[in-house]
Amino acid sequence: MSKMELYLRTLGDPGFQEGVGADLGIYQSTVSKTINEVASKIVRRKGMWIRFPLTPNELEEAKRGWHMPDAIGAVDCTHIKIRKPVLHGEEYFNRKGFCSINVQATCNYNECFTSVDVSWPGSVHDSRVWRNSDVFQITKSNINYAYLLGDEGYCIAPWLMTPYKNPNIITEKLYNRIHTTDRIIIERCFGQLKSRFPMLANTIGLKLNCIPVYITSCFILHNVAKNVHDPNDFLPLQNREEPYCQPIVDDANIRVLETSELNLESCSITSYGVKAVTTTSMFASSFASSYIDGTMTTSYIEDRMRSDIATNNGPVAVRTKSLMDMRGGN
Repeated sequence: MSKMELYLRTLGDPGFQEGVGADLGIYQSTVSKTINEVASKIVRRKGMWIRFPLTPNELEEAKRGWHMPDAIGAVDCTHIKIRKPVLHGEEYFNRKGFCSINVQATCNYNECFTSVDVSWPGSVHDSRVWRNSDVFQITKSNINYAYLLGDEGYCIAPWLMTPYKNPNIITEKLYNRIHTTDRIIIERCFGQLKSRFPMLANTIGLKLNCIPVYITSCFILHNVAKNVHDPNDFLPLQNREEPYCQPIVDDANIRVLETSELNLESCSITSYGVKAVTTTSMFASSFASSYIDGTMTTSYIEDRMRSDIATNNGPVAVRTKSLMDMRGGN
């Protein structure tokens, strides 16, 4: 058995080196020495396999596939369980009730990781990890009007788009639906990572100073598997291009009874077989008419929300202004 095979066998185990050694007929000390060597060599190749888009060409390539215009990826954190450290163990105790390392990562549309940060204990909030990350500084420069997608735990910014916490109107619900459809890719990547390397789904029993190297190596190997088209890879997410098959009901009693598609990438909305719409407000009536005859566009929504920006500073105005700022609008 090669050193790499031994390493992969260890990552596929809940983390007991003695058990791996017993199965393979070698000493635990040999297992420990070998996996440390392999992990270090893998991490040296991080820059080759985990790359965040920086150049204009890379950014334009990263924008392909997303429904959200100018999105280049999604960001989120995941907790990797560890044993409570002897020193400063309380810093690693997270809100979920166990000790962990809070790992931040970003991914692209092809389910490959584009950055990973394994330097924070579990008690640190996702937003703090984000604000102190290299990726935050890169995206803050807002090159090519690019941005990432994050969940409601993050603060909205021109370089980070988040969902509405309490969507009240149909445009907000449509936005949340398309945002969730795209952002869920990072959750899927984390799920694949922990399924591919069960060590990460269990409590890691290694020394604290060794754990970041092992975690990082798993992210690298995930990307390697994606790039070499591993025949045992996970099946692609089905119907990712059609996320709007469920009816939406808003507070103005608008009900879309069949399927509609909001295609923000081409900045247009096309309706398919909307049978009936009932309204109780002038705005709802105007929206419904445009929606049914297929003339609704994102510019229509933006025009409507421009007036909101002029009259209030609510979440609709702030979020829409961020989108328009990124597109160079006034």
